[in-house]
Amino acid sequence: METGITIIKQLVIMAIYCAIGFILHRTKLVSKEGCRAFSKLLLYVILPCVIINSFLREANPETTKSLLICSAVSVVLLLMSMVICRFAFRDEAVAEFSACFSNAGFFGIPLITMAYGNEPVFYIAPFVALLNILQWTYGQDRLLDKKQTSVKGIVLNPLVLSLVIGVILYALPISLPELLRKPVASLSFCNAPVAMIILGYYLEEISLTQLISGKSVWKVSLFRLVLIPILSTLIVACIPGISSAVKTSLIIAASAPVGINVAVYAELLGKDYQKAVAFICSSTVLCLVSLPLILLLTGKIIG
Repeated sequence: METGITIIKQLVIMAIYCAIGFILHRTKLVSKEGCRAFSKLLLYVILPCVIINSFLREANPETTKSLLICSAVSVVLLLMSMVICRFAFRDEAVAEFSACFSNAGFFGIPLITMAYGNEPVFYIAPFVALLNILQWTYGQDRLLDKKQTSVKGIVLNPLVLSLVIGVILYALPISLPELLRKPVASLSFCNAPVAMIILGYYLEEISLTQLISGKSVWKVSLFRLVLIPILSTLIVACIPGISSAVKTSLIIAASAPVGINVAVYAELLGKDYQKAVAFICSSTVLCLVSLPLILLLTGKIIG
């Protein structure tokens, strides 16, 4: 119960950040190019710092074992999501991409760090990195209906690189000097405000009619916010060897709304950008109701 109240409080704080982004767009204080620059800052600097910062800790067999368990669970959760959405959205590539991949990096991690601190990010970093690899490969291929995967693109993905750097720093007796450690930690604290301000900026572009009308909007939200989170909760609840806080964090990552990247890829590949933004915004608004309910279910199952 206490965890649920904490999460609701953090969701309210995140909604305030979103409101700031909404106002910045409405008042034209930040242009679309400015928002894109913020997005690049988030993807290439802030989120990698969050992941690297979570690995700046002393290695021990117990945490390593839990990390490996979480990595395996992440593979299962994402494959489950891909299979379900492939069958549910056969001829709707943008809808399939939207329902399949959560906003784990830009919504899940900020919420987790605000509720639990930086500790659980260490364990869900593999989920976020794998999700981004699958978006870059499988997601793009589905949007284009042809193979577009680049090995170079995967290797140079900033979240994959940050995970590799983090694992190296964790596994080897290497310690970041204080001169680097402090900026990395400070930048990681910017994740929640910047991510939510960008989301609020997107939200202003969509009318209320676009948010609530259309069968596809409700169908995507049903799969992204209800069906996949419930199945994820049942899977994670069965996994031994990890704490309830880490289990809850994995469930938050899997239950987050539609990922912002679907709009980025849709615009880049000449697909329906407006529909992608509608999926992102509608699922984010509905998530304010769905996520506390999912976490209530989580509390009943895993305690």
